[in-house]
Amino acid sequence: MSGEYLYYEIYCRNAKTNSASSISKIAYVELVAENGKSVFRHKIFLEQGRGQGDFFVPVSVKSGNYKLVGYTQWMKNRGIDHFFQGDISIVNPYLSDQTPLLANTNDTLYTESNFKVEVEANRSRTEYRIDGEVLSLNDSVFSNREKVNLTFRAKSGASIQGDYSLSVRKVDSFTASPMISLQNFNPSETRRDSKAEHFFYIPEMRGDLISGTVTSIAENNPLKDAQIAMSIPGEEGMTKVANSDNEGIFYLNLDKPYTSGQAIFQVINRKKDQYRISIDPKASLEYTALSFYHFKLTPQMKDALLQRSVHNQIENAFFSVKPDTSVTAESRRPAYLDKMYFYDLDEYTRFPTVRETLVEIVNNVYSRKIDHENYRIQVRNYIFDSYVPPNAQPLVLVDGIFVQDHTYLLDYDARKIEKIGVLQDKYILGLQIFQGVVVMETIDGDFSLPETDAFTTIQQLGKPQERKKYFSPVYGDSLSQKERIPDFRHQLLWKPNIVIHEKEASFSFYTSDVNGRFEVSLKGFTTGGKAISLTESFLVE
Repeated sequence: MSGEYLYYEIYCRNAKTNSASSISKIAYVELVAENGKSVFRHKIFLEQGRGQGDFFVPVSVKSGNYKLVGYTQWMKNRGIDHFFQGDISIVNPYLSDQTPLLANTNDTLYTESNFKVEVEANRSRTEYRIDGEVLSLNDSVFSNREKVNLTFRAKSGASIQGDYSLSVRKVDSFTASPMISLQNFNPSETRRDSKAEHFFYIPEMRGDLISGTVTSIAENNPLKDAQIAMSIPGEEGMTKVANSDNEGIFYLNLDKPYTSGQAIFQVINRKKDQYRISIDPKASLEYTALSFYHFKLTPQMKDALLQRSVHNQIENAFFSVKPDTSVTAESRRPAYLDKMYFYDLDEYTRFPTVRETLVEIVNNVYSRKIDHENYRIQVRNYIFDSYVPPNAQPLVLVDGIFVQDHTYLLDYDARKIEKIGVLQDKYILGLQIFQGVVVMETIDGDFSLPETDAFTTIQQLGKPQERKKYFSPVYGDSLSQKERIPDFRHQLLWKPNIVIHEKEASFSFYTSDVNGRFEVSLKGFTTGGKAISLTESFLVE
C-alpha cells in the first residue's frame, strides 16, 4: 500500500553451479506498470553476488498491478524472459480512481479465524522441516509487544552455512500473487529462449560500466586516443581517466559505490573546447509484452485496507523516533588523501582569491603563465631541486570535481574554501601522469565549473542503493518513552545480508500492537549452492 516500504534482497547466482556469481558487480531492479513504464529503476552494487534495496511507495503511484524485474547487464543478452519477474499489486487509498483493481465478482477472502482454529489444533507444532533444516519458534501464539525467539538449525548432519535473508510480516487477509520460491526459480527452463537483438551487452565485471564517444564539434569525427576525465563530486568522490579507441569510444569502470548520482566528464587536451563528449545511456528495455497477475479489490476488503492505511499513517508519523540507519561501508576515500599535507585556511589570515592564498599560505604550489591570458597551477616535485617542466599538469580537484581551467580557479573566492591539500608525488590515473595533486574543499561543498565550458558534459548516473540496518524495537520490563510510542508495524523484522557460519543461528524480535497472522520467511543459499526457503506462521492476539 501507499506509505509502505518494499524491501528486497538480491541473489546473483551462476545458473549452472548455483554458486554466487562473479560475473556481475552491478544488478538492476525495476518496478514496471502494466503500460510498460518503470516506476523506479534501482542500481545495486553486488558483494559476493548479494545486494539489497528498498522503495517507499509514494502517493504518486497509482493503484494497479505491477511487475518487479531483476537483472544484470550480462543477462540482457538472453532477453527479458530470463529476468527475475515477480508480481506486486499496489493499493493507493488516497486516490479516488481505483479502476485498475476493481472486480466484477467477489474474490475468495482469507479469514484469520480459520487460521486460528488450525493453530489451536496443532499448538505443539512449532517446527517446519525441509531436507534437514529446521526453523522453529518458541511458541505459536503471542501477545502484543512480546518477544519472539526464532531458531534456524541443521538436522542429521546437514549444513546451513550460507547467505540468507529473514522477513517477518503480517499475512494479508486477501488473495494475492504467490511468491516465487528459490527452489522453483529457473528461467532458463521455464521460459522461452529469447535473444536480445541488435546489441551485445558487456558484463559489468568490475563495477558500474560507463561508455561514451568523443567527437570533434566542427567535423563530427571521432577523436582517437583522447583522454577523458570523469569526476564524481563529494567527500568520497571518484576520479577516473580513460582513453578513446580508434572510433572515439571509451569505457570507464566505477569499481566502488558512490554517494552522488552526478558525474562530470571532460576532455583532457589543450584544444579541449573543440571536442564533444556523448555518454551512452543505459539501453531502455521493452516491457509491453509482460503478463501481469490481476489482483482485484472487493467490497469485503474495505475495512482491512482502511485499518492498514491508518496503521501506515501512524507509523510514518513516528518514523523520526525509529528510523532505519545506513550501514557504514569501508572508506572509499582516495589513497592520496592520507599522504597529503592539508592547510586549514581558518588557521591563517584569509585572502580574497585562491591565487593570493597559494602565494601567502600554501607551500610548493604556484601558478605559471602559459599564454597571454591563461595560467596553470603547478606543484613542485618532492625532490626540491628536480626540474618541473612548464607543461607538467597536476591533478586539481575541488569538492571532488576535476578542474582544468586553472585561471578560473585562481580567481575563485578563497573565503569559500575550507582547506587545501597538497601531494608532491607523481600520480597516475589511466595513462595520464600528473605531477602532484591539489585538493580543495569548500565550506558548503557547492563548487561548480563555469557553464561556458563546452568540453564539459554532466551526466546523471543514478545513485546506487545504500546498505541499511532496518529498525526493530526492543521492549523491556520498565516503562520508557518507547513503550508510549504507538507500534503498528506490519513488517516486524527485515534482516537482509545474514551470513551463518555455525550449525545453528538464533534471532529475536518483538511483536507490535497489530493482531493477526504473521509469517516468518527465511530464504537464501548454503555455501554449497543449495536453495533454502523456509516458512513458519504464528498468531498475535
